Parts: sequence; structure tokens; C-alpha cells
Amino acid sequence: QQRYQKQKQLVSIPQLWRNEDFLTECYHGGRNEQFWFGQTHEDNWYDYDLSSAYPSAMCLIGHPDWTKIKPINNLDELLKQKENKQLNRYPADLAFAEVSFEFPEEVRYPCLPVRYDNGLIFPRTGVSSTHISEIQLAAKLGAKLRFHWGLEIPNQRFNQDEQPRPFKGFTQLCVKTRKEHSKGTLENYFWKELVNSTYGKTAQGLRERRIYNLLKSDTEKLQPSRITNPAFASYITAFCRGTLSEIMNNLPEDVSIFSVTTDGFLTTATPSQMDEATNGTLCGYYKSARRLLSNDDSIYEIKHFSKQLVGWRTRGQSTLKPSSEDEYISVCNPNDDDKFKEDNRYCLAKGGIKTPSLLNKREQVDYINQLFFNRYPNQELPVTSLLGIRDMYEYGRDLVDKVILKNLSMEYDWKRCPKFVGEVGINLTNIDVDKHLFFSTKPWNSIDEFNKVREHWETYNSDTRHNLKTIDDYNNFKEYLEGKLSIDETETGDTKIGTYLKKKDGLRHRLRSEIAIAVRHKTAGTTKVYYQAMGIEKLFPTIKLKAETLAECLSQLLDIEVTRTDIYNDWKKKTFTPHRVPHNSLTRNLLNQVKWNLFPNLQIVRFLAEEATFTLESCNLNDCKESQKMF
Repeated sequence: QQRYQKQKQLVSIPQLWRNEDFLTECYHGGRNEQFWFGQTHEDNWYDYDLSSAYPSAMCLIGHPDWTKIKPINNLDELLKQKENKQLNRYPADLAFAEVSFEFPEEVRYPCLPVRYDNGLIFPRTGVSSTHISEIQLAAKLGAKLRFHWGLEIPNQRFNQDEQPRPFKGFTQLCVKTRKEHSKGTLENYFWKELVNSTYGKTAQGLRERRIYNLLKSDTEKLQPSRITNPAFASYITAFCRGTLSEIMNNLPEDVSIFSVTTDGFLTTATPSQMDEATNGTLCGYYKSARRLLSNDDSIYEIKHFSKQLVGWRTRGQSTLKPSSEDEYISVCNPNDDDKFKEDNRYCLAKGGIKTPSLLNKREQVDYINQLFFNRYPNQELPVTSLLGIRDMYEYGRDLVDKVILKNLSMEYDWKRCPKFVGEVGINLTNIDVDKHLFFSTKPWNSIDEFNKVREHWETYNSDTRHNLKTIDDYNNFKEYLEGKLSIDETETGDTKIGTYLKKKDGLRHRLRSEIAIAVRHKTAGTTKVYYQAMGIEKLFPTIKLKAETLAECLSQLLDIEVTRTDIYNDWKKKTFTPHRVPHNSLTRNLLNQVKWNLFPNLQIVRFLAEEATFTLESCNLNDCKESQKMF
């Protein structure tokens, strides 16, 4: 006999339900970027963290009136004045919008997030859906903004007795109780995890994540929690990102920032410079939250202090030279409750790499440094991890270690564009290299640039993985990328350009092929050669070039090995198709060499495709002030 089973389910009120998709689009994670690849210069590198970042943001949320959600109609209404014409809309209001933006070239750290498949980037131009705090900061930094859509949820933050802030009492309790226990103790970690996990519950289920269900013995989508709320989650993460971005952009230009990770960043900024940089609008709200939570308006703390760093990707940083105990104490001035610890001299974020379990912090740093500098293509690393709950449940196994092989991933993630590129000498124990590639970065102009570079980097590594250890490694990929971008952007109509390029010397081989085809079909200015060109006495202007002679000339001019068989294979092509050679500085120079030394009438424009709209440009380090400061 069939019977109906009733189940209760929490649903949003209609006013919130109608806007949940947009509010979810405004939800993003933390700001995580690596601003420097390779070895840094020697300096005082501080690891600053925002104090109780997510609890501070949660504490500022007022009591929302979900029944009065209202649209925002234009940029003036979003950024300028409320209905009473006296007060600006506050950075702690629950106001969200989608805007197009364009930051000035001089802004080093754009603050509006743009989502891609695996995270966030912060380009100079684009479209962003986010909280008002980041949009207000963008306007302050001089960004040109165009309004698309927005809404506001009225929330009362001042009449605290009648309508208390929803997270205020809980966050105060967690922060107060945590401070009663020394750092590093189980109790201290427990209360930290408790309050941060509460933020996590507000975001649970907003982005798809699959988990293993023991009852069903299967994986399923993680469902929202009882307090999942896209407005709260979007505000909390945006306010913390915005506060970090405000501080970074307030620092002097001669200050270097190495990386940023969710609630902190590594920089050469001194504490006095940090104090000056934390006088912005968002920092003012952050300080008010800190006063509510701990009666203290200091918003940052120094976690680590080192002298020289190395970095490779997001959440991938290590220490090459730690600070001494005396340096740490004199610079960081730890109090009695946070006295000097050996580990505080080392900055280390392993970027997903697991080190052997018995190593201390210094030994882990040495292990990671050796992996980075001694890495090689297709390197695999044995990784020890605990058996997963699914295997334990389904096969009745114990909680034991398992060892698997994983590809070592210590190359740059391209979340920013290389700027100043060079090599620097390496003198470290147990390191087999004398020098290594390094580069600083700048923001991408758009998400499209980032996506294209990431796509071609993955293709470049599809068969054999490549390392970025030398200038040659960098230039090889740069040459490959520029060729692919030029091909991608050429308007071909019915003409087939051919997108395949060899990973090694691909542009040179493409150029060899097209010149040989032009010679075979007597076109593009290849019918006349210089008298005794290339020192070959038998050459004269009207000669018909033989395959052996053409191969010999192109080998010298293109600096690759060209055989008679290569030329014969090229000559099998039935027609010469113009504009099949990717257009960049290398191909232009090579074609000029061919024209100056072999074919005086060579029609260079008939070979070149459209020039790529962007490249991995780099600056001559000897000519730039920033490099002179860095090394």
C-alpha cells in the first residue's frame, strides 16, 4: 500500500527568492593572487593578516528587512546619496550591483572581481557583480563605471536594542572566548574554527560541491544549510576583499607586494606605512567592527617576518632567507602572549604540496625550495594522504595512509600578466641551478586575455610538460603564444590558416614551409635572388633554386635545421595561401633577414597574419627603475 510521506522544507520568502540568483552571482571567494614569480630581492618582508577578518565583516551586518528589497536604478543612486540627500550609501549596507568597469593604467591592484572556471581574477576592464564596498572603492580609484543592475536590502544597524545585528552577539562571544586561550592551543583553534565555519554555513550550497552521503552510499550535491544566505555570504567576502584592496592601493608606489591570500598579504610595507594605509573608508568600518569585538581598533597583525622569499603560484610561497631572532623581535615587537617562535621567521604556503610528516617548519621550507629550483618536466611526486571516508565505508578499511603519484605543479598560474622579466643568480645549499627566471606582474586588461593565455599554456603542456626556469623557457612559450594568438585573431574567410604549431621553434618551421611553398609557385617576391647570396657562388638573380640550396639558405637564416626532404614535402602543396605566418617581432625579423640576404623583392606582408592584440610583453630590466630597486 502506497502512502504519502510529508517533509518540511525551508524556503525563502518571495521577495528574496526572486533575487537569489543575482545575489548568488555576487558571491565570490577571497582574493588570492601571486604578484611575483621566482626569487625576490632581499628586504624586510612582512606577512600581515587582517585580525578576525570574517567575524569582523559579519559583526557589521545589520538587521535586514527582507520584505522591502528594492531595485537600484542607476550609478548615481548606487554611489551618491540616499533619499534623505544627506548621507552616502554605506559600505556596510546590503547593496549589490553589476557594473562594467575600466581602471586607469596606473592602478596596480584593480579591486573588482571577475569569475572564471576555477576562481577570480582582477583585470583592468570587465564586468563584475559584487557588493557596494568594492564598487565604491573602484570609483575612488578612478575607475570608469557603467551601471547594469542593482538592488538593496534595507538593514538597520543603529537601533541595536530593538533589532540586534544577527551575528553580533555570537561573533563577540567567539572572539572573546578565543582570546582567553593562548595562540596555538586547541581551545584557541576551536573558537576560531567555530566562528569561521559559521561564515561557511552562510555560503553552503551557493556553489556546486559534491559530497559522499553515507546513508545513500553515493555522492550528491551539498545542500544549503539552515542559514545559507547569498546576501550575507556575498557581503562578507566582498567587504574583506575590498578592505585588503584598499590597503594595498593606499601603500606607496615604492612598496612591493609579493602575494595576497584571502585575509592577508606579504609586503615590504613597514608597520608605520601600514598604519597610514589603513586610514581609508573601508578600514574605518573594519576598525569599528574590531572595537565591537575586542575593544581594540588595530585591524592587522604580523604573522611572519622574513628577509627573502620565492613564489610560484597562488598559495605557493616559501622562504629563502629567514629573519634572525633579534630582527624578528625588534621589528615585530611581540608581546608576552605572542613571544618569539622559531616558525615565525619562515613564510611558507605549499600550494597543495604535502611535505613528509616528520619535518619541522625549517626542514619543510628546505624541502619545498629544493623541489622548486630542481624541478623538471613531467616530474611526479609521491603524496601520502589518509584513506577517504568512502573507501573506509564501502570496503571496511581502517584509517591508514595511502601513497599516490601526482604531477608536481610549481609553475605560474597566469592570474596576472608578467611585467618585468629576467634571471637572477641562485646560491643555495642542495640547489643544482645557478640562476632562475623571475618576473613581476601587472593586471590583465581583460578576462579574455587571461583565458587565452591559460588555454594556450594548457595546450603547450598537453604532450610534454614545460618548466619556467630560464629566460629561454619563458621566451619559448612567449613565441608559441604569440603565434597562436596571431592565428586565432586573423580573419580568414574561406582560407584555412592552420592552427597547429610545433612546440619547439614552431614559428620558424611555419615560416620555412611558407617560404618554400612560395618559391615552388613563384610568388610573393621569391623569383629573384641576390647574386652569390649567402656566400654561395652558384647563385644568381634568375636561377631556379634547388631543394638542397634552399634548405641550406633557410637553415642559416631561420636558425633551424632544414633538410632537402623538408623542402620536397613543402613543395607538394598545390597552392600558396597568403597570411599563414603568425605575426610577431620574431617572424617580422626573420622575414626581414630573408629579404635582406636572399630574396630582394620578398613581399613580407603576404606572409604575415594579423598581429595579435596583446602579447606577453616584457621590459628590459636594465632600463627600468623598478628592477634597479629590486636587484
